[in-house]
Amino acid sequence: MMNRFKKLIFFVLVTLFCMISAFGNTFAEESAELKSVSFIQGEKVQNVSAEFHEGRHFVRLNDLGNLLGARAEDNKLLLDREHLKIAFMENSRMIDVDGSVMIGSTPAYTRTGQLYVPVSIVSEIFGINLQWDEEKNTIQMSGAINLSDARKLQDLFPRNIVRGSTTRDTFLFDRVNGKVIDTLKEDTSLEILADKAYKWYNVRSSDGREGWVTVKDIYIDPEFKKNEDVAENSEIEQYVKFKGWTSPGEYLLWTDIGRQKLYILKNNDGWKVYRIMECSTGENVSPTVQGAFSVGSEKGRWLDTGGGTGAKYYTRFFGSYYFHSIKLSSRGTVLDSTLGMPKSMGCIRLAVENAKWIQENITAGTKLYIY
Repeated sequence: MMNRFKKLIFFVLVTLFCMISAFGNTFAEESAELKSVSFIQGEKVQNVSAEFHEGRHFVRLNDLGNLLGARAEDNKLLLDREHLKIAFMENSRMIDVDGSVMIGSTPAYTRTGQLYVPVSIVSEIFGINLQWDEEKNTIQMSGAINLSDARKLQDLFPRNIVRGSTTRDTFLFDRVNGKVIDTLKEDTSLEILADKAYKWYNVRSSDGREGWVTVKDIYIDPEFKKNEDVAENSEIEQYVKFKGWTSPGEYLLWTDIGRQKLYILKNNDGWKVYRIMECSTGENVSPTVQGAFSVGSEKGRWLDTGGGTGAKYYTRFFGSYYFHSIKLSSRGTVLDSTLGMPKSMGCIRLAVENAKWIQENITAGTKLYIY
């Protein structure tokens, strides 16, 4: 009995030692010693304490203000000469510059009550050239503040465009099998907007003319370049606010074609990300329509697409376009599990459980934005 007790005590002590060691390592990382870096701007040299964190150099906001000739207040920099007010958002790469949201490559963070911002934003946002000399531990700064090339919030969510061109001189029709409204010259650049049974295509020319053409008269670029830049929840929410999107119901839906994601936002003192679902939109030869839509009331458990194939849990959002599950056989066998890349005929495919959630929780009239 005593031996068992001793073994138990030994086990507890070892466990505590491991936990304390792990905590000690974490604490050591969090309280890493700051190193001095010399910032050189013309004849002016400023020694600043910088912290190397996740492969990047960070400086305290106050020190950044000194480098830029700005005053630091809370999480803001005030550049009186340029009449700029710059607000940093903790744990976010978003930076508010006089009401316009800019995007850096690295988020700011807080440690021991101090806000640390990445040195890289000096060039990424303010347009000042930086040259790092690792041997001398110096950073050469040159050039004046220039915000024109800063990455803006809207640049984070570019609209997906399916491109094509005419293969010969062709007629532009007002609708499928409709009247001729114009003529397009050979090699006219097109945006492919929608299709009708792979035979007719709704297109927009580079000079803004819109109508329908037959498939035999156009080339459609099959390439899809996925947007691999992961959008943070705060960025999604800020973009919805920027666009002024809203919905009459409890939820707002946004299909991000470039990232192949369906964002579900819930109204909680503003639209907040509630769920994110991986999806599969239409291939380039049958693209998913883009725009603002209201989810319809037509729903069902099985959408028959012919030949013994179909999908579960469909919800219509426009014309013959639906949310529904991945492709299944009539017996329920998965025929195509693709998500995260365009593979449908224009509908928005989801995992079976997610298609079911949409059907059960999204009411008619809910707004859906597809871009």
